Amino acid sequence: MGLEVRFLLWGWLLFIYATVPVARDLLRLLKESGLLPYVDRALEVLLVLGVLGAILLLFSHGARAVPFVLFVIFLVWWAWRLPYPEEKVHLFEYAVLGFLAARCFRSPWKAMLFVFLAGVGDEVFQYFLPERVFDLRDIFLNTVSGGGGVWFGSFFSFSWPPFRSRPKS
Repeated sequence: MGLEVRFLLWGWLLFIYATVPVARDLLRLLKESGLLPYVDRALEVLLVLGVLGAILLLFSHGARAVPFVLFVIFLVWWAWRLPYPEEKVHLFEYAVLGFLAARCFRSPWKAMLFVFLAGVGDEVFQYFLPERVFDLRDIFLNTVSGGGGVWFGSFFSFSWPPFRSRPKS
């Protein structure tokens, strides 16, 4: 895959890791300013838009998209139940990471391994920061949402040149 997608993949991973040290401070600031409920609602709107986008895929790709649409609905249901807005953000971050990984690697398994290792690295990084902890549940959450991105990136084609389907080898 092209250099553009590799650049986006590593840039996105760097963005995820760069936000780790400031996430709690940002969350505290949002709570103190009274904006946290609005941010949480905005995240929920994005989740609903994700479901609507998946349903549109169902119309354009037919029965092939049904398992993916069901998976997206499951992820949105799960995200809606998450108590912390930062966990909802992680769903989005790692879904995008999985999508980019799927477009970079020839194998969905390699892309999933990349997403898993990125999630492990994220948690190891958090272990060494004050007010953050290593959490196996977060690794699972990151891997599952990244898996949705891998699935999406592996099975659907896009017209923007860096995301065009790879020729079958």
